[in-house]
Amino acid sequence: MLKRALLIQIAIIIIVGSVIYAGSLTAPFNFDDEIYLVLNPAIKSYDFFKDPSLLNNLSLNQDVKHNFFLRPVAYLTFAINFSLNELDVRGYHLVNLLLHIANALLVFQFLRLFLTTSWVTERMRSASEDFSLLPLFGALLFIAHPLQTQAVTYIIQRFVPLACFFYLGAVVLYVQARLSDRRSIRVVSLVLSFIATLLAMLTKETSFTLPVVLLMLELMFFTGNLKKRLLRLIPFSATMAVIPLMVMRLAASAHKAGFSALSDPTNLVNFSGTSRWEYLMTQFGVIVRYLRLLFFPVGQNIDYDYILARDFFSMQVMLPLFLLLILLGTALFLWQRSRRDNGAPWSRLAAFGILWFFVTLSVESSLIPLEDLLVEHRIYLPSIGFFITLLAAGGALVTRQLLKPVQAAVVVVIAISLLCGATVRRNMLWADNVSIWGDAVAKSPGKERAWNNLGYWLTRSGRHEEAATVLRKGTELFPDYVKMHMNLGIALSNLNRLDEALTATSEAFKRDPGNPRTANNLATLYLRKGMKREGHTLLLKALELKPDYGSAHYNLGCLLVEEGRLNEALETLRRAKGLTLDDPELQISVDEMIRQVQVRIEEDPESR
Repeated sequence: MLKRALLIQIAIIIIVGSVIYAGSLTAPFNFDDEIYLVLNPAIKSYDFFKDPSLLNNLSLNQDVKHNFFLRPVAYLTFAINFSLNELDVRGYHLVNLLLHIANALLVFQFLRLFLTTSWVTERMRSASEDFSLLPLFGALLFIAHPLQTQAVTYIIQRFVPLACFFYLGAVVLYVQARLSDRRSIRVVSLVLSFIATLLAMLTKETSFTLPVVLLMLELMFFTGNLKKRLLRLIPFSATMAVIPLMVMRLAASAHKAGFSALSDPTNLVNFSGTSRWEYLMTQFGVIVRYLRLLFFPVGQNIDYDYILARDFFSMQVMLPLFLLLILLGTALFLWQRSRRDNGAPWSRLAAFGILWFFVTLSVESSLIPLEDLLVEHRIYLPSIGFFITLLAAGGALVTRQLLKPVQAAVVVVIAISLLCGATVRRNMLWADNVSIWGDAVAKSPGKERAWNNLGYWLTRSGRHEEAATVLRKGTELFPDYVKMHMNLGIALSNLNRLDEALTATSEAFKRDPGNPRTANNLATLYLRKGMKREGHTLLLKALELKPDYGSAHYNLGCLLVEEGRLNEALETLRRAKGLTLDDPELQISVDEMIRQVQVRIEEDPESR
């Protein structure tokens, strides 16, 4: 009977997760998906995993290379996806969804193990209430909350649920090892927990905190000789060196290659645009916003316009800091209280949940400046601590008979139902890039990136007139944002309004003359207007700025064909072919042009 009830609960978790995310399986690639996945040759061949230095030979964004080096396990899953279904988004979404469901099941198992610890059972022996549904409720709150959608539906953010999978797996296996009476199970579980810890470290840098969480578990829920217990954690503590050593190695190689600093904020490297102190001050308010979104998930946004704090004594800093100190103090008070209280262990569980929240968020919301001050996927792993604390509060109310078990269950079921509806609604926005960025513009009208991305995706959707309108408005609001001028030029070019496109692109080039893409785009417009000399000059300028720029080589090859310089054109186009492996559409154009040139040379040998 007990086994049947367990299977039913597991089935409920799987069904709920599958239903609320079913509509997201065809959501298109979005935002950084393009640069980190679609145009990234590193996931299209396993050779790069054997020898990551091969990436140095490719014309690839430096941040993408750094990301690949620091998160090989996550990129390996993307490579497997590509080998199975290339760029069919359904395969990528399916893996993300399966990870999310697996994480919910691990939350479920962790709470089940918690209720079976001797520390808990001894203190709940006299309780008449049945808390067997608590693990189910915890798993459903986790899987249904709409704040998780960015980590699950935004494909490249697989880093988050995959790291969470290894993180939770390590925790569950460790607890299982500590609870087992059989030595063989203890040894195997500890070994697997250690392996999971290593895999987490090679998936995302936030996993650095995992040994701290294991120490918390040991101190809060287990007893015995302290020295022996701490010795058991030494191998796990040693894994904390993995990420810093990888970052140091990467920083050294970047400096050797001529890069003075690593610019990608996802790589645990200082973001030069913000000081550590300003970032830390800002994060006090950001964390409070995360808590508000967990309690009341309204106003979600793919691109929050959050203001950087610069004055420590401002209300923007002091008020949230005061609230967080109260919350942290509450955790310590509850922990201390639970050491004296022989009643239900809800105080200890609530304290653990609060500490889990702070510890797992500490890497991304402390002294390491990241370019985006607030993003939803960062709360995926910390949210587990929030749900644990919420359940502990409910358990305490029931135990103290301030709330009947049936009433508590009804409240939780209603909350889960509302969260499911909100998640389905949020995923409807993710299903269309124009919708999600239109939502961002409506909620962050002062964020230039939101305007630019909305215009970009309108252009990609063939809605060029709307794109031109949005981007023109964006250039008026943010005249210094070069990408906006460049994308406006592309939209106007697609509308065949070449003079306006030339003006917009010239403005982008004037503001950023060292940008090879802008030079290439401007050259293309000159060529379309028949201004071959100006176009040729700019193509050479683009190639001077970026010698391995495949698109510029292709455009130069086409120009040489028009001038009848077929041998030079063929050589240039062949070089372009080798430099455009990350752009399938351009590869087709290059191959077709090479074929035409070869035919012309064969038909008229004198044209050589």
